[in-house]
Amino acid sequence: MEHATSDNKLIVRARGLVKVYRLGRRNTVTALAGVDLDVPRGSFTVVMGPSGSGKSTLLNVLGCLDTPDEGTLIVDGRDVTRARRSALSDFRLRTVGFVFQQFNLLPHLTALENVMLPLNYRRPRLSAQEKRERAAAALRRVGLGHRLHHRPDELSGGEQQRVGIARAMVNEPKIILADEPTGELDTKTGAEVIEMMYELNRERGQTIILVTHDYAVGQRADQLVFMSDGRIVPRLAELEAPLAPAPPKQS
Repeated sequence: MEHATSDNKLIVRARGLVKVYRLGRRNTVTALAGVDLDVPRGSFTVVMGPSGSGKSTLLNVLGCLDTPDEGTLIVDGRDVTRARRSALSDFRLRTVGFVFQQFNLLPHLTALENVMLPLNYRRPRLSAQEKRERAAAALRRVGLGHRLHHRPDELSGGEQQRVGIARAMVNEPKIILADEPTGELDTKTGAEVIEMMYELNRERGQTIILVTHDYAVGQRADQLVFMSDGRIVPRLAELEAPLAPAPPKQS
């Protein structure tokens, strides 16, 4: 993986990102159509747009889960655009934490064991005791010190997402990427999860890039990015209706 010359104030610098998915022999979908994006180090960036606008694809590319077909991507001063898969995997583990809409917790593991999972791949290796201590500390930071040994089916939706946040931060990554982290939660619980992420940003200087449909979340961000048809666009009137918050779920 090559080092790159980049403004140290930026943790992400993307230029001309293109991502095309091929569906069968003839059909293609352009998910990213030339995206330029700068993310300041330590900022809270919110990405919004209608379904299918490319938000999740952009997050996957920024997090090195996927690679662009064209363009340049510099993350934390390194050009990761065309790095080898093994190098990307190691870089991603050390640099990026992910929070998912569906929580993605393993049902047969406790909260502590789920949070310990990323530590299993850390280099240099940690002892079992060190992994338990780090995972427990991460869970205490999200208010779940009393739920360490509960499995996901013994936790509420909000608690499961808190476990997901603890898992994302346990390796102390420089960036946390969150894809619709409140999509499966009721309004009150979702607001609590978002507030926790703002606290991580304010108190720990954690760079956060979050995808949401909730404009109220975007209004508090350091940077608000709108996407439409795979491009970053100015705020447009025709985008406002799709961006309205969904009706609250019944708890």
